[in-house]
Amino acid sequence: MSVDRAVALYQEASRIPAIVSGSISCHSKSAQEKKPYTVTSCWSQRDLQRMESIKSLRQHQIITDAEGIATSCIGFPTESKGELLRRVSPSGKLTAVVRKLTNKNGEEKQYIDVWNSQQKILAVDVAAVEKTGKIYEDEQFGCLEWSASEKKLMFVAEKKQPKSSSYFGIKSSKDDEENDNDGKGNEYVYLEDWGEQLVSKHLPTLCVLDIESGGINVVEGVPDDISPGQALWAPNDRDIVFIGWANDPYRLGLRFCPIRSSKLYHLKVQEKTVETLSDGNQAVSNPRFNIDMSKLIYLRNCEGGPHMQCSQLFMYDWNTKETKTVVKIQDRPKKSEFPGLYLTTLPRRCWASDNKRIYTHSIWRSCREIVEINIETEVVRKVTSFGSSKIGTEWSKYSAWTVLDVSDDLILAACAAPNLPQRLVIGKLCDIKWNYLDEEHLTLSDFKFEIKNYTPKEKDSFDFEAILLTPENDTSERKLPLIALPHGGPHSTLVADYMLYPSTFCRLGFAVLLINYRGSLGFGNDFILSLPGNVGCNDVKDCKQAIDQTIQDGIADGDNVVLQGGSHGGFLVCHLIGQYPNDFKACVARNPVTNMASKMGATDIPDWGYTESGLSFSHSRLPSSEVYAAMFEKSPLFHVDKVKTPTMIMIGNADKRVPPQQGYEYAKALKAREVEVRVLTYPDDNHSLAKTNYEADAFINMFKWFVDHL
Repeated sequence: MSVDRAVALYQEASRIPAIVSGSISCHSKSAQEKKPYTVTSCWSQRDLQRMESIKSLRQHQIITDAEGIATSCIGFPTESKGELLRRVSPSGKLTAVVRKLTNKNGEEKQYIDVWNSQQKILAVDVAAVEKTGKIYEDEQFGCLEWSASEKKLMFVAEKKQPKSSSYFGIKSSKDDEENDNDGKGNEYVYLEDWGEQLVSKHLPTLCVLDIESGGINVVEGVPDDISPGQALWAPNDRDIVFIGWANDPYRLGLRFCPIRSSKLYHLKVQEKTVETLSDGNQAVSNPRFNIDMSKLIYLRNCEGGPHMQCSQLFMYDWNTKETKTVVKIQDRPKKSEFPGLYLTTLPRRCWASDNKRIYTHSIWRSCREIVEINIETEVVRKVTSFGSSKIGTEWSKYSAWTVLDVSDDLILAACAAPNLPQRLVIGKLCDIKWNYLDEEHLTLSDFKFEIKNYTPKEKDSFDFEAILLTPENDTSERKLPLIALPHGGPHSTLVADYMLYPSTFCRLGFAVLLINYRGSLGFGNDFILSLPGNVGCNDVKDCKQAIDQTIQDGIADGDNVVLQGGSHGGFLVCHLIGQYPNDFKACVARNPVTNMASKMGATDIPDWGYTESGLSFSHSRLPSSEVYAAMFEKSPLFHVDKVKTPTMIMIGNADKRVPPQQGYEYAKALKAREVEVRVLTYPDDNHSLAKTNYEADAFINMFKWFVDHL
């Protein structure tokens, strides 16, 4: 286990690309015996020489006929520099691209380019138009939508603010003085944002680019007390349907929190009036029209509570104005039953041409599967199935599926497993027979994985799972050193997907245990609701049980167990070294929650501490001494006097979700008790610690910390 080998393996693994998006387009709309399509996919890849993540585009030619599908690759991947958004027009004849570039003066600028099949026909400097701020490219608000006429392009951008100036500035002219009056004294006015990874998002606004004139217009009529996003053109190709999040009384972090108060709106553009289409005080997202624009589906969650929950699928009938529930919450499904919908983003195009069926992916216990949902019968059918003989061994080996696009009854998807990096596949609806788009592919044959099941000792409790990765070609009979890795959230899931860190650690000779404790997604809503009020207890017990069982099974060496976790996973590994001080050789915590009480006033999600402590939250509630005490008693810091395990803490200093002070507070407490501790700070990274240079540095430091203490 040398550092040089770790560096070499990490460099090799970092070159494996990951799918970002994919789309199907067809220039010909006429019925043909053989119909041609183009698949365009965008991939991200780490470049350790430039220490940045790069994106590339690939294209494949698809020919469909009665016999099936023929695929061929067109050329080589092409690096796509600065591309933020890309959208092909409904006819397939135009493509719009939003790009971020740095000019000769070092200024970062955004451009909208429109291309036909031969040339760029429009280029717009967004800042030069002086109508908006920067265009939003995030999944939360961002969109890039062609009108059916292909004469307009809609997007979301930051509202342009009046120029601010000092009361003591030099007056250059009378005109400037008059123009600056509104902005004087406003240089340092605080603007609320939408939290972690959305820090530049203050005042989103809907905008429309006129393709013929190149002009940008800000859409009027959206109420000032909501933030619009995820917009679509209405069936008349003039009005707009969008999601609006409530700004008042103050904003809570949106990223990974689809439980914020929001509604589905219909904006009548000419009248400048807004109609609410969704019911009650709920949290809605991801509106998707069917092919004939008669039905509109969307996801709905309860407002508040655990930040990720089982979602409902609703449908609004545009003609009758009636709303119905298509997919209900699944409370306590059996192991083989549909566990409910767990996803933050529906595929942008997900409808079959019959206007009755949609296709999406969803977490299904420790896997991610594709499901078909019939809007009329409300029946959910599992399309893919890890480990099932019904779909054949070639396809049942994949445990992580992602729907990328559905068009003209073709479905484009990516499939993967912990030892099988992502592959692009395509098939015809309904009885899908998958076809690979690339013949050559990497298989990591030097390790294997299995999904383990555990039953807690408590009466009437829920079974939970973990994914165990072990080296395949280890001929020695030695027991393996074990890395136990619980996920963050706590309401998320470690899906059996290809992951850089776990796979590379396994290839370096570790067994890796990815623990989906009670409270994880994909097992039913009651499974999620069993954790709030029991954090620091049930989740910790589950982690310890999974670790102990791996040791008892003779796979792992009980004297060489180390821990790694981030966010709530960091919370758990810090709990484990406090509650079981003699059981672990080393610990690495990335942006860990260590003191729920002190976190509350500095995070973008203060409701998290209340919810996970089993308490109710309201915007106006102030914590009492009893609330602080309850939170502290559930925190890792409560057990710090017992800690002996050498601990390394990794901190992103731009983290708005878990304030950096959480890590520093815990490190100081360990130092004061003479426990070996090392702190790494990454100056301008956020909660994910995903910047290429920091991610690489963190991996090698983590590896060395483990090896040095085994």
